[in-house]
Amino acid sequence: MGVFDFITDGVNSVIDFVGDIGQDIIDFTVDAIGDIIGWFIDIPDMSDLENQYKGVLVNKQSNISARPVVYGQRKVGGTRVFMATSGDDNTYLYIVLDLCEGEIHSIGDIYINDIISTDSKFSGLVTINKYLGTDGQQVDPILLAANIGWTSAHKLSGVAYLAVRLKWDQETFSGIPTIHAVVQGRKVYDTRTNATATVALSSNPALCLRDYLTNTRYGKGLAASFIDDTSFDAAANKCDALVTSHSGGSGTQKIFECNAVVNTENTLLDNAKSLLSSMRGLMLYRQGLYGLIVEDEGNSTFSFNESHIIGGLSIKSESKRTKFNRIIATFPNPDANWQMDQIEYPVAGSSEESGYLTEDGGVELVKQMDLPSTTNIYTAKDMAEMALKRSRNALVTSFRSTSEALNVSIGDIVDVTHSTPSWTAKTFRVFKLGLRIDGTVDVTLIEHQDSIYPWSTKTEADNIPDTNLPNPFTVAAPTSLSVNVGASNYLVQTDGFVLVRAKASWTASIDQFVERYVVQWKYASDSVYENDVVVTGSNAYISGFKTGESIDVRVKAVSALGVSSAFLTVSATTVTAHATAPSVVTNLTATAKQGAIELAWTNPTNADFAYVQINRHTSDSQANSTLFLNTSNTSVVDAVGENLARFYWARAFNRSGVASAWTSTATATSTSFPAAAAPKITHNGLVYYSVNQASAPSTPSATGYNFSTGVISGLTSGWSLVPPVLDIGASNKYWSSAWSVLEATSGGGTGVPAFLTAQAQFTFDGVVTFTNGTTVTDGTNTVTTNGLLASGGAAADINANSTTIDGGKITTSSILANIQLQVGTGNTPSSKAFEVNAAGAVWADGIIGGIFSGNNLNVSTASAVTGTTRQAHPALFGQVPVNNASTGAHGIRGTNYYVVGSRVQTSGLIGAANGYDFYAEGAGSNYGPFTGAHDCLVANDETVSIGDLVVDVSCIARRGLSNTLFSVEASSSANQAAVLGVIVANNGSLSDRQPAAFIEEMTEHGIVMTDDYETVKNSYQIMAVNAVGEGQIKVIGEGGDLAAGDLIVTSSSAGRGMKQSDNSIRSHTVARVRESVSFSSVSEVKLAACIYLCG
Repeated sequence: MGVFDFITDGVNSVIDFVGDIGQDIIDFTVDAIGDIIGWFIDIPDMSDLENQYKGVLVNKQSNISARPVVYGQRKVGGTRVFMATSGDDNTYLYIVLDLCEGEIHSIGDIYINDIISTDSKFSGLVTINKYLGTDGQQVDPILLAANIGWTSAHKLSGVAYLAVRLKWDQETFSGIPTIHAVVQGRKVYDTRTNATATVALSSNPALCLRDYLTNTRYGKGLAASFIDDTSFDAAANKCDALVTSHSGGSGTQKIFECNAVVNTENTLLDNAKSLLSSMRGLMLYRQGLYGLIVEDEGNSTFSFNESHIIGGLSIKSESKRTKFNRIIATFPNPDANWQMDQIEYPVAGSSEESGYLTEDGGVELVKQMDLPSTTNIYTAKDMAEMALKRSRNALVTSFRSTSEALNVSIGDIVDVTHSTPSWTAKTFRVFKLGLRIDGTVDVTLIEHQDSIYPWSTKTEADNIPDTNLPNPFTVAAPTSLSVNVGASNYLVQTDGFVLVRAKASWTASIDQFVERYVVQWKYASDSVYENDVVVTGSNAYISGFKTGESIDVRVKAVSALGVSSAFLTVSATTVTAHATAPSVVTNLTATAKQGAIELAWTNPTNADFAYVQINRHTSDSQANSTLFLNTSNTSVVDAVGENLARFYWARAFNRSGVASAWTSTATATSTSFPAAAAPKITHNGLVYYSVNQASAPSTPSATGYNFSTGVISGLTSGWSLVPPVLDIGASNKYWSSAWSVLEATSGGGTGVPAFLTAQAQFTFDGVVTFTNGTTVTDGTNTVTTNGLLASGGAAADINANSTTIDGGKITTSSILANIQLQVGTGNTPSSKAFEVNAAGAVWADGIIGGIFSGNNLNVSTASAVTGTTRQAHPALFGQVPVNNASTGAHGIRGTNYYVVGSRVQTSGLIGAANGYDFYAEGAGSNYGPFTGAHDCLVANDETVSIGDLVVDVSCIARRGLSNTLFSVEASSSANQAAVLGVIVANNGSLSDRQPAAFIEEMTEHGIVMTDDYETVKNSYQIMAVNAVGEGQIKVIGEGGDLAAGDLIVTSSSAGRGMKQSDNSIRSHTVARVRESVSFSSVSEVKLAACIYLCG
């Protein structure tokens, strides 16, 4: 069964609302038979009533709360369904305040913390757009442009709401404000005059009830064909009747109006009774239609007598439980800021009160009633009066009637004539009818008195304030502010320092709740007041300004509740200059440096000395000079560039802003930077002793070497660059000496070689001698042939083919040869364990190309190549000749392919030094392509993935001025200023790494770590985060689509970026995208190319 259910039994019936099976039927218009009529609503418990009214005006925070329906005019609070912030330091607060169901007629005045929004205190701080809840309303442009997650799809069709933007101001807002709106509510259909069914604003209770019954969105959803519009029109006409509101008044009012906030969480029954209460309404169901009557005076439509009454006559009179001599009615009063108010009938001390008390034996019989849809105090008084009189004339009679009773309807006025109670045409209203099986009718009537219904002109309502105490939320401002800037206010301190001050004085506020005063000043040319001084008296000293300047000063009073008064301001007061200037700056000098000029001077010794102002110019013209800097130091370096002249002047200022005279001119011309020195060339080789002998000859020497020709000059006699011809069969040793030479000056092309002690080169024992004859002999045995070296025969074979020597059968300490030498095979098919090729290049295992390649695959403690030097030269030097045409030739290249999973284990190139770890000396592009990363730490219990945006948490280690190491976590909200960059690699446990910030010392024997490292190394993972240069970033559609050049900030999605709301680089800017990116939804994630801006 539906919510609306009814009983007909073939007879007209009052609409009944049925509860659970087995429970009593609760009548729609009457609380209980014989009690009071249905439009009268008992007042709830006071706590419930207070919550009910507060609920209308409170600002709730929800996105699932039921939306109310407003009829007529009411002040409402609404529900905050969306809030967000934007701007630096969350300057702007955006609120979407859902007011009620639409479409409504209008939204009137807006109140912020009970102050109208057009008040001057909100000037420049508040922007409000109003939406009436049409089905075709558009998205709010302020919310859309703010880039806060409000998209073009958020139109709130059919919802009346406010789009609010508040700019933070500490004097105006102490938190999220409470916002109220005066709403002229639902447009409803008036069947009396509107043949085209156009809706319009109306506070007519009958029309509002009809709208609620027929609306499919928030009401019963009845079809119009189920409504008895004739009865609704008649009821609407009665509601529109004009009456004089009060004696002495010239205006009129409608007798009944509905100004209701219908809570759609309540039952349909409760809401319908609330609307009926505003017009003394009874809703009926007759002949298949829902009808409405307004309980009022009227004529009898049928007369019952003893011929109709065939039995069961019973009469029930009023009792103390149902009869009252005082009614207290509660209603929302617009004259009391729409808060709940009360009226009483009869007025205390009136003759009516005395008469009723006398009738009731002096016993007070008090009843409270609630009029939630009535806002007119005179209508509320009339309702209370009628309800009291109705309770004192409430006989209920019931009887069984003949079928003639079917000629009447529920709500009709009838009269009864009967001898038993001695009634002659006594009037009643039909309350209930019930058809019996035998055709008779059970009739229940309630007494009707025409005299209680006519409007009686009321006494004008007194406008009595709630209290004579001052309003604690309105604070009176101080008066008569004056600012004294004379020298008598200066403070001379014990060290001689003179503090320039001004004295602000005022007359105290008359408000008794004032606890303190706040004084502020600013320069007259500035727009923002600063420098708060808080005092409890009526004067204060202010300082910090320069003499000779014009200042504005203002003061306000602050109450014990923290409520401020308006400011009282005095503008454009000129500060008197302190008469005594500081001494002149002395000993100003300018000294030329490479690309710079160093300035030095001596500051004056005055106690109130503040700083030195230094001006400079390109010529000796102090009048045309401009400010270089203000400083309290005694030296500075001006990095002007190479070979540039500058002229300088200085003067001192005291803390009162008074300046000394200028110094005389100091000038210098910067010098050039020295040209970068080219590297010196080194050659080396062997010289050979021409005589074979058993003992080593003396170490040779030479007087010079030519790098272009390779000629050694002044070489010791008997030594030569050319190896000697072998003396086959000789038993003595041949000797050589290794030499090397360093270019004396870079590019000079000469140097003096140094030689090592002579070393034996080769010794032959049992030499095999080949001659161009027919024999081969080793000195003992001779083999005869047909000619080994002659043309043809074996000679041809020897000349055409290579000779293979089994190296396993050769025992010697060294081999000297002009031919290619190969020893063993390497670890790959194309490599050799050791080789000297025909060009003299030395190869080792793992050679791919180049002059020299070192490879270490087997020894875990050794480097592939180690260079060590104690000289003034690099330990490792790589050089590509100027005539090398290959673009792939690099001086030094480091490549590292070793990874485990996604974790990088080592680096391609590491530099560590006491100076620059890396130094760019070239004249072209110093670095490129370039992406700069930071080390960072992630606690073991944090979850951070590759590609996540991270923000700094705390500094874990620091070393010198160049190394710090922070712990980080994934970003979690929009516009986080602590953002560091994008995680690019997880390098595993901190215990497996030695980051620079934890290094205590680097020695020849290894790296020493700090004690802090040992404490935390097992608590963190170490990761790399891209922070500057080029790369990519994960972005989300929360801030909208991206165009190339847009800036990125953190989003509310963990570890993801989004479009920044403007194009100014700010503290929370992460990157600038280099390509356009479109999103299908606010939650879609994509990868975008970018330039990082965090480093």
